Amino acid sequence: MDSALFSLLFFFFVQIAAGVAPIVWPQSKWLAGLILWFSTVAAVICLIWFGYSQGWVSMAIGAMGQRYVGSALLLLGIGAGVIGLSLIAAGDSKKDEATTIRIGAFTFGRRIYCESMAIKSSNGRETDFFENSFYLVVGNQTEDGKTLKRMQARVHWVEAPVLLATIKDTTASETDVRHGELAFFMVGRIVSSKAVGVYKGSSVVEDDKLKSYEVNVPAKALSFEVWSHETKRQYGLGQMPNRNHVWQIPVVISADDQKSVNVALRIDMSDQISPVTLQVE
Repeated sequence: MDSALFSLLFFFFVQIAAGVAPIVWPQSKWLAGLILWFSTVAAVICLIWFGYSQGWVSMAIGAMGQRYVGSALLLLGIGAGVIGLSLIAAGDSKKDEATTIRIGAFTFGRRIYCESMAIKSSNGRETDFFENSFYLVVGNQTEDGKTLKRMQARVHWVEAPVLLATIKDTTASETDVRHGELAFFMVGRIVSSKAVGVYKGSSVVEDDKLKSYEVNVPAKALSFEVWSHETKRQYGLGQMPNRNHVWQIPVVISADDQKSVNVALRIDMSDQISPVTLQVE
């Protein structure tokens, strides 16, 4: 086989491998992007090389033109490599910067963490619905490194009692958070036909409640359900079919001897990827 053609095919398969690698091994995203950029440039050069070996380029341009083309390809390869590295590095930097928000002694995860559970009836019958629970992630970033005592998240709404959000996997509404650690406050749930978050098994729902889901969910009449720390549903912010509405729920984060912080949850149930997002002032 012609060496130019062999090199062209080699870099073509390298490109395919670089594209698939992040799916199988997410940690390789940066390296795969780097390889993809350089293999693309190399493939273009090999394509021109193959054209030379077949006499296509020689027929199209003269000797002087060939020198110009070679120089242009070299500069193109260097430029593409530098630009590719810069974009990859900038993307990773922005990704790191966007992970958390620091306000006073607290840090907040920009993304509202979500876990999804398949819903079953009381007799074990499987359904097409998922219980998506959303958690506000709050961390301790005090300058003196002290533990934040009795951290709480209070959920506010018009004409509704102030509710204390539940700590994940407990029935407690407050917790001590050491420096660098995180607390997960369950701020609400959405039952829908799609699992939005990390799959965590199944959950049993009472039959009378399940009947309402069987009517409302197929009609896209969804509701953001706010629960108390006694694990009881207190109220829901509903969405009428084909009439989307965006809700904003104020949440106050507090801890002993620290200034409280106000944030807001933006509820948009038409967003099937991130229906609950964090907003800060």
